[in-house]
Amino acid sequence: MKAPSSLINLLLFFSILLTPETVSARDYHITDYGAVRGTNSTAALQKAVDECFASGGGRVVVPPGTFITGPVTLKSNINIFLESGSVLKGSENIEDYKAGNSRRGIFFCEDACNVSITGDGTIDASGSYFYDFSQNHGSPDFERSLTRQKEEYMKDGTFFTDGPVKRISMPGMTIVFFHCTGVTLSGITVKDTPIWAIRFGYCEDVLIEGITIRNNVLIPNSDGIHCTASRNIRISDCDIVAG
Repeated sequence: MKAPSSLINLLLFFSILLTPETVSARDYHITDYGAVRGTNSTAALQKAVDECFASGGGRVVVPPGTFITGPVTLKSNINIFLESGSVLKGSENIEDYKAGNSRRGIFFCEDACNVSITGDGTIDASGSYFYDFSQNHGSPDFERSLTRQKEEYMKDGTFFTDGPVKRISMPGMTIVFFHCTGVTLSGITVKDTPIWAIRFGYCEDVLIEGITIRNNVLIPNSDGIHCTASRNIRISDCDIVAG
């Protein structure tokens, strides 16, 4: 005698609910790992991510309030969840961004799958701190004679209020994913990044929906979203102002 199809469907439903991935998933509140509002909480954030990953995945929860941070490395099966009123604010100490011989931004993820950053909170990268707004940006290989205005273009001794302004120092790109699959960015606000806000390289199956990017348009190369050598990326319902 065959089991009713409704019973089979019910059993399949519960078998999905009871998979190891679902059982192990839970919340990891960064304040339980030493994060304190108004202080550098990079180590606490990384500890929460590492324990979440080691336990099979889940949500790393950032509660309301402002938490200072440097670079945090994300891993597979992790959701960074920014609660309403939460702010991850980039450190204003350039030394906090060192990663070997380079500098990183706030979130870096490589060779991972099923990673997301969601919620109603804000990632404030403190980009304006690393620029001198009293001077214009120049470049060693800048050649005025090749521009339409010739020697009048950004003439020495003249300040241009519409920028771009001069860089003092710079952290890396704020959110970076390399060689990742199954990435979601949803609902969050990213603001004041010192260079590109979001970068995807060699990634696939990416969803970016309903996010807001608010960058200072005087900062050079403060782009919104860059996707290179990637596929199956959907970007929808986003509100982006970038330089």
